[in-house]
Amino acid sequence: MRKALNIAHYLSLDVVAGAVAHYLMFSRLPTGNTPVVWLPGVILASTVWMIYVLDRLLDNLKDTQVPTLRHQFYARHNLLAWGIVGICGLFSAVSAFFLSWSVIVFGLIVAFLSGLYLFIVGWIGGNRLIHQYKEPFTAMIYTAGVWGSAASVDWASFHRPVEWILAVMLWLVTFQNLLLFSNFEQKAFPEAITMAKTWGTKNTDRIVQLITLLMILLVILASFWTKYPYQYLVLSIEVGVSIVQFWICTYGSSERYRWLGECAFILPGIALFWH
Repeated sequence: MRKALNIAHYLSLDVVAGAVAHYLMFSRLPTGNTPVVWLPGVILASTVWMIYVLDRLLDNLKDTQVPTLRHQFYARHNLLAWGIVGICGLFSAVSAFFLSWSVIVFGLIVAFLSGLYLFIVGWIGGNRLIHQYKEPFTAMIYTAGVWGSAASVDWASFHRPVEWILAVMLWLVTFQNLLLFSNFEQKAFPEAITMAKTWGTKNTDRIVQLITLLMILLVILASFWTKYPYQYLVLSIEVGVSIVQFWICTYGSSERYRWLGECAFILPGIALFWH
């Protein structure tokens, strides 16, 4: 069982589950009674998985890549990983023909940005400046894909300040996640080029903790425009994800806590029980 969970973790299936959980939670805004359009969520899962797997494969092509357990896994199962990329890419491309135009246009924009991102970190990966500021841009693309997938189904439901504040919160909590584990990676592999190395371990920890405080302040700000109980639930769940990562930063000590940080992103699944 533990081996299966490790494989799922190395394959980033926990990240995929977190992205889908967030999509489903956001899709039901603002009241919690909005019907979920499932196809964009399925395509989102396929696309996120493809991007994360491809990112690891491109990392392994660089001579400067540190041998993390995740990257070692992809090196051993290189053929399987490329198969996943191909199948997910084909599935997403074919399924896109059944989406509404608003979702397709937004998806093309995110696809272009994702491709540009992969090109920059993959083929121009030797640039130290690019790598040490990789985390905020990764968080931005993730947020655009997840929050934007839900918003593009019905932009009219996302015109209030609360929904846009939630987009900022998702970016913050994703950046917090990447920064947290960038710090753990830096401790295990001091030669790695990361933002944590640029800022230093203590400063990185402070920023990870500061993000949780900022998340709480954003909830207070959002409360001025919040009308529905479901919106409060969504805001609270996002803060909950951040608090888990705050705990890992404060009391965790190593990469073995990574699974907990990734699983925190599945907390939005709680919103599925809202009636």
